[in-house]
Formats: sequence, structure tokens, C-alpha cells
Amino acid sequence: MRATGRLTTIEPSENACSKARVTTTIRRRPGASPLLFGKYLMNMAAFVSLEDISEALPPYVEEVITVEMDPALREAYTSLEADVADALRQHHGNSSVISTAMNALLLYPDRPRGLGTLYGFTTNENGERERFVISEPPASAT
Repeated sequence: MRATGRLTTIEPSENACSKARVTTTIRRRPGASPLLFGKYLMNMAAFVSLEDISEALPPYVEEVITVEMDPALREAYTSLEADVADALRQHHGNSSVISTAMNALLLYPDRPRGLGTLYGFTTNENGERERFVISEPPASAT
């Protein structure tokens, strides 16, 4: 098992409260085994960095697997996408449209139910804030 530790150096300028001599201590501590958690620490809190247990972990491989949308979901998403594109053209640079659209387009494939009507906000000639509809996605796409 590889020993890990930290070196702490205290500069004399950081020790302004006393004229004590500055000493440096190096302590090497062994890493923690993942088995330790299951046997002894499961019901307690433990703060361990990943570098302490990384030697015992299996290799990590990340893969991206794409999944096609169902036809009904794809149709509803395409409609939402078209509504968002129209709203972005009509209200170019409007941050409420951009943020609402980004959130809705990222959320909709995973949770197409209960999104509700999407609104944006603009300022009229009198300086008052007005609400407008960006899109009304269907309540359930599947």
C-alpha cells in the first residue's frame, strides 16, 4: 500500500504572534482500503479523498450510448424546438427566451410531462415588463 501524506511548511512571516522556532513535520499515512468502509465505517461519517483509495479501484471507462427518441416524443420535441426557434427570431437576444428555451430543450427528452406553458418576458414602450408565450408543449408526449 502506498503511503500518502502532506507537507506543511510554516513561514516565519506567518508566525508573527511569537518568536518560536518554526519546525516542519512530515507524517506519512497509509491509504484507506475500500473494505474498511463496509466493515467499520458504514454507520459513521468518514472523509477520505479519492487519492487515498484509488489504488484499489477498478479501471474506469466512460462510454456514451445514444438512444433514439420514440416517434411521439420526437414529434413533440421537434415542435417545441420550432417554437423556440421562432421565439428566438422574434425576440433576438432576449435572455429570458434563451434561458427558458435551453432549460426546456434539455429537460424535455427526459421529462416530457407537466412542463406547462413556457413564457418569456419583454419590456414594452412604457418600460413595463410583459409576459409572452414561447411554446405550449403537450402535457404528455408518450
